[in-house]
Amino acid sequence: MNTISLSRLVADIDEHLFDTDERTFRQVKAYAQSKIALELFTIEFAKHTDHTVVATDPGIVNSRIIHMDRWFDPIADLMFRPLCKTPEQGARPALNALHATANGFYYHGDRHRHFQKRYTNHRYIKWLWNTTEQKLNESGYTF
Repeated sequence: MNTISLSRLVADIDEHLFDTDERTFRQVKAYAQSKIALELFTIEFAKHTDHTVVATDPGIVNSRIIHMDRWFDPIADLMFRPLCKTPEQGARPALNALHATANGFYYHGDRHRHFQKRYTNHRYIKWLWNTTEQKLNESGYTF
């Protein structure tokens, strides 16, 4: 089970995903890209295994993890946190996913959903799978 995020909807990846440069690194962009990469990886992994592979999207949860040490954080807390889910509500999709028997879905709220076609047919899905496999093999891991 992989945890994805709504932020994946505003991000995309390309062949430069694994390139790192401290000068151009942006925390929110990197987070969103990691979530779309996890979604694509989940979709492709489900095709390569007999095991159940799913993703879960907890939504925006008031877990205090969202904090960027910026001057506007206290203002954002006052306006934004009351609209967030409680940790218990955020855990519900993951708990539902633990009982999954169908492969290749994601859980949000109390329901499971199909991945959108723009992700199942994403032009970098095979590239991500192959590059991840190559990097793992170079590190001594196999799957």
